[in-house]
Amino acid sequence: MLAITYAGEIFSELGLLALAAQLWSLPMLIYMNVVDITKVNKWIVYAVISLIVAHPSAHPIQVAWNSRNSYTVRSRTVSAALYNMFVQAGGIISSNIYRTGKNLPPYCKRGGRANIHAR
Repeated sequence: MLAITYAGEIFSELGLLALAAQLWSLPMLIYMNVVDITKVNKWIVYAVISLIVAHPSAHPIQVAWNSRNSYTVRSRTVSAALYNMFVQAGGIISSNIYRTGKNLPPYCKRGGRANIHAR
């Protein structure tokens, strides 16, 4: 997080570096959706899942961006509260992408497709 935030400040490209997490995880999500991971070496699947989880977080960039665009204390308070509410709502929604039932995770193709379409 610190490296991506520092790079965003140095290069003055907050939006492009905030997009890094989506660009990082998209090829691996496509791989998980295209390849039958039950027939692939388990260490390859472990590496792909580990790389998905280790995506660079753009949260500090987005918080700083939100704070910069709020010029008064009053608007900064409201925008920080709204940003936090949307982050929490996104966490709730993302925890319900993989559903129980016929295709249990991590072999759930429906949840994988939902993640790819969300990117």
